Amino acid sequence: MRRTRIVATIGPASEDRATLKSLLDAGVDVCRFNYSHGEPDDKTELYRRLRDIEDELGRPTCILADLPGPKIRLGTFPEAHMLEDERTITLHCGVHSMETNGGSDFPVEYGGLSAELKPGDPILINDGLIRLTVLTTDGT
Repeated sequence: MRRTRIVATIGPASEDRATLKSLLDAGVDVCRFNYSHGEPDDKTELYRRLRDIEDELGRPTCILADLPGPKIRLGTFPEAHMLEDERTITLHCGVHSMETNGGSDFPVEYGGLSAELKPGDPILINDGLIRLTVLTTDGT
Protein backbone atom coordinates (compact mmCIF):
# COMPACT_ATOMS: atom_id res chain seq x y z
CA MET A 1 0.00 0.00 0.00
CA ARG A 2 1.37 3.39 -1.00
CA ARG A 3 1.57 5.85 1.91
CA THR A 4 3.02 8.78 0.02
CA ARG A 5 0.49 11.32 -1.19
CA ILE A 6 0.78 13.61 -4.18
CA VAL A 7 -0.45 17.11 -3.33
CA ALA A 8 -1.32 19.68 -5.98
CA THR A 9 -2.12 23.32 -5.25
CA ILE A 10 -5.18 24.24 -7.27
CA GLY A 11 -5.24 27.80 -8.57
CA PRO A 12 -6.47 29.82 -11.54
CA ALA A 13 -4.39 27.84 -14.03
CA SER A 14 -5.59 24.44 -12.79
CA GLU A 15 -9.16 24.86 -11.57
CA ASP A 16 -11.01 24.17 -14.81
CA ARG A 17 -12.67 20.77 -15.13
CA ALA A 18 -10.34 19.33 -17.79
CA THR A 19 -7.17 20.26 -15.91
CA LEU A 20 -8.51 18.98 -12.60
CA LYS A 21 -9.46 15.68 -14.20
CA SER A 22 -6.04 15.30 -15.81
CA LEU A 23 -4.35 16.00 -12.46
CA LEU A 24 -6.41 13.31 -10.75
CA ASP A 25 -5.80 10.92 -13.66
CA ALA A 26 -2.06 11.57 -13.23
CA GLY A 27 -2.21 10.44 -9.60
CA VAL A 28 -2.91 13.52 -7.47
CA ASP A 29 -4.36 12.40 -4.12
CA VAL A 30 -4.74 15.75 -2.35
CA CYS A 31 -5.95 19.04 -3.80
CA ARG A 32 -4.81 22.09 -1.85
CA PHE A 33 -7.10 25.13 -1.95
CA ASN A 34 -5.31 28.36 -0.96
CA TYR A 35 -7.87 30.54 0.79
CA SER A 36 -5.48 33.50 0.86
CA HIS A 37 -6.50 34.18 -2.73
CA GLY A 38 -9.92 34.27 -4.35
CA GLU A 39 -13.39 34.35 -2.88
CA PRO A 40 -15.02 31.70 -0.67
CA ASP A 41 -17.82 31.24 -3.22
CA ASP A 42 -15.19 30.39 -5.85
CA LYS A 43 -13.79 27.69 -3.55
CA THR A 44 -17.28 26.27 -3.03
CA GLU A 45 -17.72 25.92 -6.79
CA LEU A 46 -14.24 24.39 -7.08
CA TYR A 47 -15.11 21.92 -4.30
CA ARG A 48 -18.27 20.85 -6.16
CA ARG A 49 -16.39 20.51 -9.44
CA LEU A 50 -13.74 18.34 -7.76
CA ARG A 51 -16.36 16.12 -6.09
CA ASP A 52 -18.13 15.62 -9.44
CA ILE A 53 -14.86 14.51 -11.06
CA GLU A 54 -14.13 12.29 -8.07
CA ASP A 55 -17.52 10.56 -8.51
CA GLU A 56 -16.82 10.13 -12.22
CA LEU A 57 -13.42 8.54 -11.55
CA GLY A 58 -14.69 6.41 -8.68
CA ARG A 59 -11.91 7.23 -6.23
CA PRO A 60 -11.76 9.67 -3.33
CA THR A 61 -9.56 12.76 -3.29
CA CYS A 62 -8.58 14.66 -0.17
CA ILE A 63 -8.94 18.42 0.05
CA LEU A 64 -6.43 20.46 2.00
CA ALA A 65 -7.87 23.86 2.88
CA ASP A 66 -4.98 26.25 3.48
CA LEU A 67 -6.50 29.04 5.57
CA PRO A 68 -4.72 32.38 5.87
CA GLY A 69 -3.63 33.73 9.21
CA PRO A 70 -4.99 37.02 10.44
CA LYS A 71 -4.32 40.04 8.28
CA ILE A 72 -4.07 43.46 9.79
CA ARG A 73 -5.58 46.08 7.53
CA LEU A 74 -4.52 49.65 7.00
CA GLY A 75 -7.43 52.04 7.39
CA THR A 76 -8.55 54.44 4.73
CA PHE A 77 -7.23 57.89 3.97
CA PRO A 78 -8.42 60.47 1.48
CA GLU A 79 -5.45 60.41 -0.88
CA ALA A 80 -2.61 58.10 -1.84
CA HIS A 81 0.97 58.83 -0.75
CA MET A 82 4.27 57.42 -1.89
CA LEU A 83 6.18 55.68 0.87
CA GLU A 84 9.86 56.51 0.45
CA ASP A 85 12.78 54.34 1.59
CA GLU A 86 14.10 55.12 5.08
CA ARG A 87 11.17 57.41 5.87
CA THR A 88 9.81 57.35 9.42
CA ILE A 89 6.05 56.97 9.65
CA THR A 90 3.58 56.57 12.51
CA LEU A 91 0.94 53.83 12.57
CA HIS A 92 -2.15 54.83 14.56
CA CYS A 93 -3.74 51.65 15.93
CA GLY A 94 -7.49 51.30 16.29
CA VAL A 95 -8.14 54.04 13.76
CA HIS A 96 -10.22 53.34 10.66
CA SER A 97 -9.81 56.60 8.78
CA MET A 98 -7.70 59.73 9.15
CA GLU A 99 -5.89 62.54 7.42
CA THR A 100 -2.36 61.35 6.69
CA ASN A 101 -0.45 64.49 7.67
CA GLY A 102 1.61 64.64 4.50
CA GLY A 103 1.98 60.88 4.28
CA SER A 104 3.61 60.33 7.70
CA ASP A 105 0.58 59.04 9.62
CA PHE A 106 -1.26 55.86 8.69
CA PRO A 107 -4.41 54.37 10.27
CA VAL A 108 -4.37 50.69 11.26
CA GLU A 109 -7.76 49.16 12.00
CA TYR A 110 -6.46 46.63 14.57
CA GLY A 111 -6.32 48.40 17.93
CA GLY A 112 -4.12 45.80 19.66
CA LEU A 113 -1.21 45.96 17.23
CA SER A 114 1.10 48.16 19.29
CA ALA A 115 0.78 45.83 22.31
CA GLU A 116 2.07 42.95 20.17
CA LEU A 117 5.09 44.76 18.73
CA LYS A 118 8.50 45.68 20.06
CA PRO A 119 11.36 47.71 18.57
CA GLY A 120 13.07 45.81 15.76
CA ASP A 121 10.00 43.79 14.76
CA PRO A 122 9.19 43.73 11.04
CA ILE A 123 5.80 44.77 9.66
CA LEU A 124 5.03 43.48 6.17
CA ILE A 125 2.49 45.33 4.03
CA ASN A 126 0.90 44.09 0.81
CA ASP A 127 2.02 40.49 1.36
CA GLY A 128 5.61 41.60 1.99
CA LEU A 129 6.08 44.02 -0.90
CA ILE A 130 6.58 46.81 1.66
CA ARG A 131 8.66 46.14 4.77
CA LEU A 132 8.61 48.37 7.83
CA THR A 133 10.69 48.07 10.99
CA VAL A 134 9.27 49.08 14.37
CA LEU A 135 11.36 51.83 15.99
CA THR A 136 9.20 52.51 19.06
CA THR A 137 5.76 51.62 20.36
CA ASP A 138 3.56 52.96 23.13
CA GLY A 139 2.68 49.34 23.97
CA THR A 140 -1.04 49.93 24.37
